[in-house]
Amino acid sequence: MYVKLTNGIAERYTLRLLRKDNPNVSFPAEPTEELLASWDVYPFAKVEKPTYDPATEVCENQGYVATNGVYVEAYVVRNKTQAELDADAVKAAEREVRRVQSIKDELDDQASVNKVLLKISFLQENRIRVLEGEPEVTVAQFRRWVDNQIN
Repeated sequence: MYVKLTNGIAERYTLRLLRKDNPNVSFPAEPTEELLASWDVYPFAKVEKPTYDPATEVCENQGYVATNGVYVEAYVVRNKTQAELDADAVKAAEREVRRVQSIKDELDDQASVNKVLLKISFLQENRIRVLEGEPEVTVAQFRRWVDNQIN
């Protein structure tokens, strides 16, 4: 992995891009660092981001810095501003609202199923009563019976 300096700004770069950008130049399979430097291409070493607490801190990429001829990405960890903390709180509240609404939606779907099952039960109860020669129950009587089964 490499970086290329363009007007003093380092950008990630590859040997494939170097060859593509310079189709009339024959580069060796393994170009030396000196040859690459003549094309403003330098080695790049991947570094891990520093550890930080995303709840209270931000890790910002500061671009590339050269250390002993090798470029690395520089990171700075800073405390979140009050505005960032407030924005995080708003996002967390919005996520919670969506989570609760999702649960309610699932319960509403279940309530629909329960209503259908109760309707079927009501109709079946009255069919059985008719077959047994008993009077049909009203919706209010059936509702009381269902409520008494729950309590």
